[in-house]
Amino acid sequence: MQEKNAKVVLISHQGEAVGLVSKSDILFKVAAKSLPLNKVKLREIMTSPVYSLPPHSTLQEALNYMDKYEIKQIIVSTGSAILGVLKRASIYENVQKASMSSVDSLTEGAPMCIINPNAVKYVKDLSTAKAVCPYCESPFDDKNTLSKHIDRLHGGAGLLEGDSRQY
Repeated sequence: MQEKNAKVVLISHQGEAVGLVSKSDILFKVAAKSLPLNKVKLREIMTSPVYSLPPHSTLQEALNYMDKYEIKQIIVSTGSAILGVLKRASIYENVQKASMSSVDSLTEGAPMCIINPNAVKYVKDLSTAKAVCPYCESPFDDKNTLSKHIDRLHGGAGLLEGDSRQY
């Protein structure tokens, strides 16, 4: 975690995501109890099960899932490819930075990558994606969904509308 400056780590077993361990988990479940780090197993402190949403989900959907399951972060994935972790604190922090008048106006119908498409280091297999956003590289199942994403997030100018300035 320290090497990558990460606040949360995905725990997997035999290629399947089984839990998340955050800095808070380590502080409250290990350090606060003065447990030796080399004796505590990740499975003892991880949050499980892991909940995930597809990348075309809205911020409001992500927040609703976090409320429903009482979690602080949710995995963004497509198929078996993990794209990243979206944290509730990051949503609110970036909403504040965007200086929006209210959270509702930002989250209503907004795709997840409006937060900061560069904040997540993508580890994804795009071979199954039928369309990929040329701006933020989010994968989509069809061009119609991609077009709506571009309209909502990137101001409507995209390859599907004939804008080829960047390509």
